Amino acid sequence: MNDITQLLVNLTILVATVWGAIRAGLNIYKHWHLLKDLPEEMEEDLSEIHRQLNAMWGKLDHLATLTDARLDRMERQLNYLAGTIRINLENLEGRHD
Repeated sequence: MNDITQLLVNLTILVATVWGAIRAGLNIYKHWHLLKDLPEEMEEDLSEIHRQLNAMWGKLDHLATLTDARLDRMERQLNYLAGTIRINLENLEGRHD
């Protein structure tokens, strides 16, 4: 009976070891399979980031153009206003003389 028990224990250990090795092998295969596609996914992500950055730069350039145009318009309006004020002051000074 002792020999049968020892044989069953050894057989159980052997089955557990084989089962553990199979699971470890499957996990390694699964992770290798996932890692194998990782460079392609990273390349796709980088392409998307690059596209979004280009779109953002385009929008910032457009905004800068609009801001420059608005500043130019405001400068012309302020110059006109300053000229009008200068003319009015000259007219007022001329009336006081």
